[in-house]
Amino acid sequence: MGLGASNRVTVATLLAAIVLLSSVAANRSGESAARTRTRPVMFVANAEGGTVTILDGRTFTKIRTINVIPEGTEPDPAQDPAQAAAYPALEEAGGKNYAQDLDVSPDGKVLYVSRGHFGDVMAFDIKSGEKLWRVDVSGIRSDHMTLSDDGRLLYVSAIFENKVEIIDTKKHEIVGSFPTGEWPHDNVLSPDGQIVYNGSMGNVLTPGETRDQNAQSYVLTVANAINFEVLKTYEFNRGIRPFVLTANGRRMYAQLSEFHGLVEVSLRTGRILRRLRLPVKKGITEEDYDFEAPHHGLALSPDEKYLCVAGRASDYVAIVSRRRMKAVKFIRVDDAPGWAENSPNGRRCVVTSTRANTVSAISYRTKRKVAEVKVGRGPKYLTEAWLPESVLRP
Repeated sequence: MGLGASNRVTVATLLAAIVLLSSVAANRSGESAARTRTRPVMFVANAEGGTVTILDGRTFTKIRTINVIPEGTEPDPAQDPAQAAAYPALEEAGGKNYAQDLDVSPDGKVLYVSRGHFGDVMAFDIKSGEKLWRVDVSGIRSDHMTLSDDGRLLYVSAIFENKVEIIDTKKHEIVGSFPTGEWPHDNVLSPDGQIVYNGSMGNVLTPGETRDQNAQSYVLTVANAINFEVLKTYEFNRGIRPFVLTANGRRMYAQLSEFHGLVEVSLRTGRILRRLRLPVKKGITEEDYDFEAPHHGLALSPDEKYLCVAGRASDYVAIVSRRRMKAVKFIRVDDAPGWAENSPNGRRCVVTSTRANTVSAISYRTKRKVAEVKVGRGPKYLTEAWLPESVLRP
């Protein structure tokens, strides 16, 4: 039996509807892909300028800058009178420090900034650059921090209070803390996110021979990342500066105060297994580095073959064979390299040069400098992230 006219119209209508629905579905799929498409970036904390520079993680070109001191260059006496009163002394002792550390939410939409001499942590919407919230840290000086894998908890060093405080990023409040050694510095999570390690550096403003001998100045504190219970502590004879952990959680590599090089540490016993002394440029004095840190900045390549070491006093980056514990290449960089981090794809080590206001990228494969870019004033810390394209678009 042949199709009637009405049936032919119905079939034609159905075919048109199917084509239309397919087109809508394709458009929605394209829109969804656009929304979820991400780009690798590097965030650079410009401590003296009070800004964060966002760099493309492949080309290292500047994307844009976020102002992280929207209230001005000094704490507001009406909002925080104690911080405002302490600020002149902080600046005299350590210069300007408006951006000590950075973390990015897992969805790539929120930037967290530890604002050293403002004694707080502030959250910013990355797309708009607008302030979202602010939490004061105990005492008058916040230091390094790290973010839990789920983005819920920030572990922040309250440096003058000798403890790490934990900020809930949803509640915008401190929900716990644990004690540390004197002047807690860097915080690092174990690969499984269950343990948080804190290294203390001691009071770097007081000469070593006059420090309180009863204080645990140089301590690696090992704490439960969930309930904040201290599990164990290891004492060192020098301040613990930047450090990294191996993926199996068995080894730590660390830079130490007044030491031109790095050490390998067993995380089971806390013992130093190997030491590597690195070259010191002729004529170097304490004037060439700050706060007892001639080496400050350390990254471990994703394949764990190499360590990228920032030689702050001598203006180089050393690429070190982890297996041999030996430097295989020295790369000259600008004045006072101060932090090291892997690029988002893990192929490069990226280093800030604090006094030159630049960032350099070094290839792990070729062991050569492949990029150098000007950023803001006094870049210290940097971190990598993958951001949705929608966040990066104005």
